[in-house]
Amino acid sequence: MSKANLHLSPFAVDEKGVVAREIPAGVQAFAAKHGIQGYLDVAVKLVERHFTVDAPLGVSRIDDPESGSEWIEICARVLGDVPSVQAAHSKYTRDWLASVPLERSSLIRLAIDLG
Repeated sequence: MSKANLHLSPFAVDEKGVVAREIPAGVQAFAAKHGIQGYLDVAVKLVERHFTVDAPLGVSRIDDPESGSEWIEICARVLGDVPSVQAAHSKYTRDWLASVPLERSSLIRLAIDLG
């Protein structure tokens, strides 16, 4: 797999819960092509809800040359022990799948770095 955009863009959530970020052009183009722009905000808010995030979130577009698949990856460095992070991931996944059409759900993926 290769990252199409090597620089991760930080996300910030202001006091009103509005996600502000600089999204790389390649990520924006991919999201527009697949009609998933709004789902990126949903994914970020779910990460913030379910995990204790230790650093700004990052976003990049991933290309897997072996499968020909592409997706947007949200990178989150999180705090907690393995059981609590697993439980948070299960809740995130449940809410993510309830919020996004199934055929679009794999176009935005979460990568967790246990800090």
